[in-house]
Amino acid sequence: MSTISEVKQIIAAADICGHVPLIKGVHGLGKSEAAAQYAKEQDMYFEPLILSLMDTGDMLGLPVTENIGGMVSTIWAAPSWYSNVVNAAWPNDLGIDRLQFTDTSFQEYVLSKSKHTGSISRKDLNKMYCTHYQVPEDRIQLLRQENVAYMDSRRSVVFLDEFNRAPSDILNASLQLILDHRLHSHLLPVIRGQETLLVAAINPADGDYTVQEFDPALLDRFVTCEVTPDLKSWMKWAKDNGVNSIVTDFLIDNQTKFHFTPKDGSKGASPRSWTRLASYIDRIDSTPKGVMTQYMIGTVGASVAAQFLMFYNNYGSGITTAAVEKIIKKEIAAYVKQGNEPNPEKVAKCIEDTMEKLEAIRRIEFTETLTKKYINKEGSAALPLLVFLYALPIESLSAVLKNLQTEDLESYSKLAQLDKVANGKRLFVKLVANLRVG
Repeated sequence: MSTISEVKQIIAAADICGHVPLIKGVHGLGKSEAAAQYAKEQDMYFEPLILSLMDTGDMLGLPVTENIGGMVSTIWAAPSWYSNVVNAAWPNDLGIDRLQFTDTSFQEYVLSKSKHTGSISRKDLNKMYCTHYQVPEDRIQLLRQENVAYMDSRRSVVFLDEFNRAPSDILNASLQLILDHRLHSHLLPVIRGQETLLVAAINPADGDYTVQEFDPALLDRFVTCEVTPDLKSWMKWAKDNGVNSIVTDFLIDNQTKFHFTPKDGSKGASPRSWTRLASYIDRIDSTPKGVMTQYMIGTVGASVAAQFLMFYNNYGSGITTAAVEKIIKKEIAAYVKQGNEPNPEKVAKCIEDTMEKLEAIRRIEFTETLTKKYINKEGSAALPLLVFLYALPIESLSAVLKNLQTEDLESYSKLAQLDKVANGKRLFVKLVANLRVG
């Protein structure tokens, strides 16, 4: 498994080796963004193809007839995506002083034909090339040769999105691109000895997506990279790109909602949808009134929207997991400074007032975040989690422990061991005693 930040590194390695990376992951993780960012950093042109939405004409172009060598032949007119890639490599107008030749005879031929001009069209240069080297003028022969180069040529990243959702004819065409770097007569450019970079992306065949299963022989043609939701990398990206802080603060407190799909398969949340919601909040004052709730539901799903709306309405109160952690750690440090062993049950009194201000649902959210952060730590390093749990009202503690026991028995067992070492398992004793009284 790789994080989305590691995907770009895999793309870079595959590019150096001339291989085709296949990025596998659920929707909304930033697969296309990783490829686009790599292209931007390398000053490459980025051409995304959503294969599931394409038909034959979109992919291959339309068939036309042309007289080639005295014979009327059917060829495929260049589709728009291919024209974009070619134009990046060889623009229509070329500065003669930007051409570099390895064949002096061809250089002299071009210069003799273009005296007193500062530029030459791609069409004319290609015609000169075909005449000089006696090759058919049935395609742009400049694209894959080493006799002349253009200094301002840009390589391209062709991103084959939703690869395993493509119709069979589009899938087969894509495979020809991957295997031969061509599609019928459409040749992908080679720039400075490097092929056009192809990157494919698929969703997992796990029952939640309507996709084709790929056999091992097909997968063997790729460098496969399986990506998982990565909050840490997204947070760094969000900070660098000015994503609204209300969204990032919510996700710090509710990390399980970063990529969330309800059990009933309804609308959920993903990194992409959080970015979209942040953009809406940035413009909320200039958008129509009265649609906020529905907009949030339409962006991240009903269950997450309800939690986010509560957080949004309370934003500015200062009660976040980070704030609670800060109070707990400060109190623990005070105990240590006085030479006392910090007891989680006693330290918990420092946040009792804060707990009373938190709604029940936010207590559960905070618990999920802190459990994820501290459950695998040992000894005093895990104390912030234990302190928080001791401060929970009994009904919230009961819900938390019951959920852990049902959904994550491993974490439940770790928590019991942590509490046993730190405080003689009094957290669980407290709960059982209350149940008996009740």
